[in-house]
Amino acid sequence: MIVRSLVLVLGALSIFPGNVAAEAPWEVNTPICTVKRELCQSHPKPRVAVFVSQRYVGPAGQLEETVSFMAKSDTPYKPKRRRSSDNGRTWSVFEPIPEIVTHVNGTRICWTPLPMIYDPSSKALVAVWLRQTKHKGTYYNHCFIRLSRDFGHTWGEPQLLHYEEGADFDPKDPFNPDFLNHNVAYFPTNLYLRRDGSLLLSLSCCNVPDDAPDLNPQNIRPGFKGVPAHGRNGGAITCVGRWDADSDQYTWTASNVVWVPRHVSSRGLSEPTAAELVDGRLLTIYRCSNVYLKPEHHQPGRKRYSISTDGDQ
Repeated sequence: MIVRSLVLVLGALSIFPGNVAAEAPWEVNTPICTVKRELCQSHPKPRVAVFVSQRYVGPAGQLEETVSFMAKSDTPYKPKRRRSSDNGRTWSVFEPIPEIVTHVNGTRICWTPLPMIYDPSSKALVAVWLRQTKHKGTYYNHCFIRLSRDFGHTWGEPQLLHYEEGADFDPKDPFNPDFLNHNVAYFPTNLYLRRDGSLLLSLSCCNVPDDAPDLNPQNIRPGFKGVPAHGRNGGAITCVGRWDADSDQYTWTASNVVWVPRHVSSRGLSEPTAAELVDGRLLTIYRCSNVYLKPEHHQPGRKRYSISTDGDQ
């Protein structure tokens, strides 16, 4: 049937050769705007990269663009930002913003917003903030939710994302072991707005349960400096957030922790990206790493995924 239809079409084209010619798309669809290329920021010197990111921060084309420099992995400096209220057609002048990485009394602290989304339910910009603390040579990651009512100019109080027992962050006691060692998590790559209005995100570098099997029976290096080799923080979770107008904050439900052994992915389940499928199931895709793995492990770089069929758990 398909072949026959194709023959008929070809036959028609051969009989009416005038139908073959058609106007080019750009002659039919006139441009809606003019796009030009320009240099946003040149690198200041060799071996220093320019890091640029752009995101929507409002419901009607409000954009924010940040620019910083990077000479060392995960250590941007001299950040600045500019804004657009007309979907990028015009921009404000750049303004400096606080440093993402600071050193307070010899302790390295990273405090930065990463994925964010405007949520019509709360009428706020919702962002996941990462707090990374390097304490006595070990890195501790924790993720917080913060809201902005003015498109990211200012932010509300941080809300720690919990998936296990443990202390909340106390600025008067930032190195409390009950905080540092619990609810550790690294930021997701996206915040996803579901059809029912709830928010979806996935976190990596999470603690697996204490009664889980040994995640690193072959004693493989974890792939990051300052990360314990035992591999207990190689898991991942998915969280669903629902806006609670009475408390003026989100209520978050955390799933069970999923994980793979270090000889399957030396860095655990990284860079999770979450989405909702058309049938309502939840999908999370992870990047796995084979750094420090030996050929006999037979583990090329792969993507792995997990699926939830109950919507939350």
